[in-house]
Amino acid sequence: MENKKEPRGNEYDKINLEEEHAIVIETLSRARYESKEELIEIFKRAIIIYIKAKEKDIATYYITEAITYIISTRDDISERELKTIADQVSEEGGELIMTLAERLKEQGRQEVMTLAERLMEKGMEKGMEKGMEKGIEKGIEKGELKKAREMAKRLLKMGISPEQVAEASELPLKEILEIKREIEN
Repeated sequence: MENKKEPRGNEYDKINLEEEHAIVIETLSRARYESKEELIEIFKRAIIIYIKAKEKDIATYYITEAITYIISTRDDISERELKTIADQVSEEGGELIMTLAERLKEQGRQEVMTLAERLMEKGMEKGMEKGMEKGIEKGIEKGELKKAREMAKRLLKMGISPEQVAEASELPLKEILEIKREIEN
């Protein structure tokens, strides 16, 4: 089996990729590990490719993806610095970076909203769970209380003393006396 090496840098040209594709692949493969200066050179080439591109929409898409990757993986290069470099290459390059900046801000807003929605949903789920648990507990308590009262009524009807009924049912004596009055009325 033949061991294929991945192309580096300008070797992508040899495999007949469009420049926009090649610059994205190069950026993805080198952005994390190259020096800041080498990465800036890749970025400048990307801006030049954008300027020369016949189909701006496609070029914009690929190059903004590459730039987004640079910004997200490198702490030593800021959006502002990339804008300054793009402006030096051309006015059109600066506009591309501004478009990208707006897109990233909107994407950030959407991600924050999505996160907020997920947190709200989780909070509601937890609230529902707790509410259900408390409801079940209260239901059980009410059921136990009803059973204890029914038992107390039966015991009182059998002639057992209110004190003994209170002890057997674990209800307060005051409540047993109220039940006795209900029975007698």
